[in-house]
Amino acid sequence: MLLSTMADGSIADRPDILFQNQYDRIGVVEGGPHYSLWSPDGKKLASIVGTLSGLVLALFDTEDESFLTLPLRAPMYFGWSPNSERFAVHGSRKLQIIDDLIDGEFGLELEGGSSRYFAPQFAPDGEGIAFVTEDDGNFFLNVHQFSNKTDTPVASFEGFVWFRWSPDGESLAVLKGDSQSAESEIWLVAANGRSKMLLVRGRYQMFMWSPDGEKLLLSEVDKLQPFRALWTVIDANAGVITQLATFTPTLSLQQMILFFDQYSASHTFWSPDGQSIVFAGVLHTPISDEGPSARSIERIWVVDVDGDTLQTAPSRSDPLSSDQLANRVTTGTSLLLPGVLLALVGALFE
Repeated sequence: MLLSTMADGSIADRPDILFQNQYDRIGVVEGGPHYSLWSPDGKKLASIVGTLSGLVLALFDTEDESFLTLPLRAPMYFGWSPNSERFAVHGSRKLQIIDDLIDGEFGLELEGGSSRYFAPQFAPDGEGIAFVTEDDGNFFLNVHQFSNKTDTPVASFEGFVWFRWSPDGESLAVLKGDSQSAESEIWLVAANGRSKMLLVRGRYQMFMWSPDGEKLLLSEVDKLQPFRALWTVIDANAGVITQLATFTPTLSLQQMILFFDQYSASHTFWSPDGQSIVFAGVLHTPISDEGPSARSIERIWVVDVDGDTLQTAPSRSDPLSSDQLANRVTTGTSLLLPGVLLALVGALFE
């Protein structure tokens, strides 16, 4: 079930039902819609939902309470332009742009149907979009400019890649996977294609830009205990790495990490001031004041990015007050509530 309610809690007891899954077994996130993503203007919502005919991508208009579905097959990944006027969909071996959100018609198809990446992303100024193309076995990270309708290859990579724009739009961070091993690399690529720099090599699963674009939060698989992960932060300019915590993620968090390029459009682990991260799971290090019993269960943890301070969110017996919740969500009027654990964690991450 997909619900919408007011972020200030004023109608929390009477949320609006946007969609009821027609067949609960259908879906990557068990029991509910997934990849739910608000348009930046807060008027529309995109989500993959389960119907009797399978998974479909639905666009909801929250003002007139209507929705339309797009005739695509899973897997599907998508994103909004910053001004909410364009919507990009990567699915069915195609990359298509919708510029008529009323009828849901695709106005532009780009050469970005490669299976070597998941989610395309609009540039922060909305004037371009990044995606991956294939040419005779070679794979290129491309940027399409809408104004002059040109595609510019900014870097070439072997293997699978995940990428996200820096907040200032000057560069893209790229995680490159190796199909022959568990090793991966994170690169920094100039948006104009003039430079490409290796930041770090290891067993990284994801990255996420800090709000100011100065740092990247990284999740790396623990080499000795693969079910555990390590949070680190790397300075994108100096290359200095700070270790933050070793943890076992919740199932919902692991889902977000594996598909981080899609989920990072709707959720962030960073606090708005870039001084802390928040995550859910079992904490192993650093040692908290909560004691072993508290650290052995799944909880929500807040860690300063300097690695010094650790705190937990209130337990279930001490629920978040409206003021505490407001401090953990971005400015907005509505919260999206999928009927899974990810809903609670997502609200805190935002």
